[in-house]
Amino acid sequence: MKRFHVIGMVLVAILAIGAFGALTAAAHKKKKKVPTTVTMVFTPGTPGTPGTPGTPGTPGTPPYGPYDPGTPGTGGAGGAGAPGPGSFSGKVGATKAKCVSGRSVTVTRVNGPTIGQAVTDAGGNWTVAAGTTVASGEQYTATVAKKKIVKKKNRHHRHIIKCKPASVTITIP
Repeated sequence: MKRFHVIGMVLVAILAIGAFGALTAAAHKKKKKVPTTVTMVFTPGTPGTPGTPGTPGTPGTPPYGPYDPGTPGTGGAGGAGAPGPGSFSGKVGATKAKCVSGRSVTVTRVNGPTIGQAVTDAGGNWTVAAGTTVASGEQYTATVAKKKIVKKKNRHHRHIIKCKPASVTITIP
């Protein structure tokens, strides 16, 4: 009888230690939500290269008479080319460095299509080519997707960092 009593006490002690271990494991699962910011600017494209002027005509040859204007020139009339489409660029900011690098940024026209996507560098910088000509008065939004980072020290101890999403809208002047 005494033996069963001792075995019962040992089982109760093991269960108590297991329950305490589960509580401490849950206590080491820390979640931290990190707010994120994003900036965006539009840089207009540079003008294209000018066209080449036409070549002068050649004088008329004798069966056509001395006043023949010759053949027309070839090539463009010259002048400035049309401006290029430009690019959107900006920076992602956060209090944790891991929430800055490797973030996905999507640029979209408000009530329109997606212009492009980029991934931030170690400093949080990003650039997206406009792809098409951007008109004055149009609005564009840059959106940074959320990111979850799990740091594990061992199987009972881990930290979760949740980098929040962010967005900004600009109007092209």
